[in-house]
Amino acid sequence: MMELSNIKLDWDAILGRQISHLESIYPDMQIRDQFRAIINLLNSNRIKSRVILSGINVAAYGFFMDSSEMRDRSFATVGFTDPAFANEQRLRNIVEWIVGSVSSSGRMTMMNEVFQDNGISGPVLASMGFRKITRVRMEYDLADNKPGEPSLPREISVTGLEGLDIRAYSSLEYECYRGTQDEILLASSEEDRLAVTRNIFSGSYGNVLQNASYLAFHKASLIGAVVCTDGRVQGRKDMLPTILNVFVKPEYRGNGLGTALMQMALSSLRGMGFFKAYLWVTEGNRARDLYSSLGFTESRYPREVIYYRK
Repeated sequence: MMELSNIKLDWDAILGRQISHLESIYPDMQIRDQFRAIINLLNSNRIKSRVILSGINVAAYGFFMDSSEMRDRSFATVGFTDPAFANEQRLRNIVEWIVGSVSSSGRMTMMNEVFQDNGISGPVLASMGFRKITRVRMEYDLADNKPGEPSLPREISVTGLEGLDIRAYSSLEYECYRGTQDEILLASSEEDRLAVTRNIFSGSYGNVLQNASYLAFHKASLIGAVVCTDGRVQGRKDMLPTILNVFVKPEYRGNGLGTALMQMALSSLRGMGFFKAYLWVTEGNRARDLYSSLGFTESRYPREVIYYRK
């Protein structure tokens, strides 16, 4: 087995099968366009990479990029050019190199499923200290479903986003997800979390729909929120409204506030003429039961698997 790091390679050919596979399962995304910039960086050795050869053929590959938004992590891609090349030794070699390189800068490693791994990556990554979360896409048919009338708990008021305190929103979001599986999706640094929140409301995840997003207050204190965007993000071929975030402060849960916020958002989206909306939820999150009760169903969209190692 020969390992090669950051040498001149044709990454368009190496990633060809993976790009074609992603195009087949994500027909609504401009996959090839998204990979074009990455391939250019790889071909010019501006992204750290490693390949393993079998004879003269590239058998396995891996590369990683530091996140510009969340400075506590790097995102890695690992794959095999053919399932016949998949084995534990090659996988460990690539992943150990990535983890060693990333951890030396004090970051955590995050990666999606290993491409063409023949089913070996789950146990191998677990043995290497990786944890896994699975995200499910759920959709709501706004044409056929009519959200119920929201019933707000007493002393709770709901407003639009006017006068939004970005710092209070970011702080509450982290409080709501702290200690759950979803905490890993947020930056560990308060400064980075605040920067991500600012980017969200600046349109980096689609234009925020002011008329379909709401804040909940108790005695002037922010206790919950639901934020919707139009889904118009770089790389998408269509526009599909997204319920980007919904959360309620822990001590205010169980009284119907989350349901009311969702009903208000869905009613607004319906009134704006949208036919469908979607959201992502982590398996094991109890909010999934709430979404199901409102009429959300799991879509055919592939589940997103995220491996991470702190």
